Amino acid sequence: MNDDSPRDFADRMLCEALSKPENLRGLLRNAVPELADGFEFERMWPAKREFLLGNWRRRKPDVLVEIPYRSNEGEIWALVCVLVEHQTKSDWQVPLKTFMYAALYWEWQWRSWEGSPTPKAEFKLTPILPIVLHTGLRPWGSAKTLRELLGPPLAFHSFTPDWQPMFWELAKHSADELVDGPESFLQALAIFKADDAELEEAQSLFRRIFRKLDPLHETGRVHWRDLLGLILSWAQNRRPNLERQAWGGLADELETNADVRKEIQAMTTTIAQEMMREGEARGEARAEVKVRRSILLRLARRKFGPPSEDVLADLDSLTDIDRLDRMTDRLEEFSSWDDMIAAR
Repeated sequence: MNDDSPRDFADRMLCEALSKPENLRGLLRNAVPELADGFEFERMWPAKREFLLGNWRRRKPDVLVEIPYRSNEGEIWALVCVLVEHQTKSDWQVPLKTFMYAALYWEWQWRSWEGSPTPKAEFKLTPILPIVLHTGLRPWGSAKTLRELLGPPLAFHSFTPDWQPMFWELAKHSADELVDGPESFLQALAIFKADDAELEEAQSLFRRIFRKLDPLHETGRVHWRDLLGLILSWAQNRRPNLERQAWGGLADELETNADVRKEIQAMTTTIAQEMMREGEARGEARAEVKVRRSILLRLARRKFGPPSEDVLADLDSLTDIDRLDRMTDRLEEFSSWDDMIAAR
């Protein structure tokens, strides 16, 4: 996924779910069982994004939370970073993105330490757990380590940090394993296995997951709402529009309690309204990008002459308004179309 591309609604709901202690615990118990029980999830909080710079601040909603971790050596705070990746084609940039999160966080920690009063505590880097949650239907097929991104000569590769995020891949887990497992978050996550399934098969999986989650309405109502909202948003966002009516009454059909049915209907309506608002906002953002790109193109054409087809294609791929504004402001510094396109 392009850094400038908006998340689809289901991915955003997935990230919001992972920002809750119960759901993050469920993922980590499966992904890193040797570490999971050391975290005190009830005390976790969102990491302050002031450590992020420039465009990195807009990489929402990747999950960045700080959590206390207890071991035989005492308690320390750790940063847990979860990147949700869904696209069919694996993003080769992911190892670099997770490394940048770590480097920016440690640099911010270093600056904070330097600005603290004396006597200063001994400086120690905060532990970081980087996880890539890949919900695509095919296994990850691109780079997993920072070193894989290096070009020649090989003699320099040994000086590159040995950095590799932990990959949790939906494709490596069957629907039965997830739905019949002990973690309610993974039970809900199993619905993404049905992205390309026929309607009957997808609805069959939805029914199984719904029945697994249903008891949470009595034992953990907030948790139930989060996870039911996730599978409902998947049905509205990931399935073809022609199926909308078929999905609309499915949850009602499964729920026998009239009050709970009304609650589900309200959730479904809210999700539809939020999706509509997001669609309108994206349309407005695209229109603004188009205006900025047009201004840049007009001014640059006066200076450099007609652009080539390759340059036009490169300009069409730019969706970062701040970058387009910087390129316009610095136009006098550039000597050619290529020089301008290469600017960051």
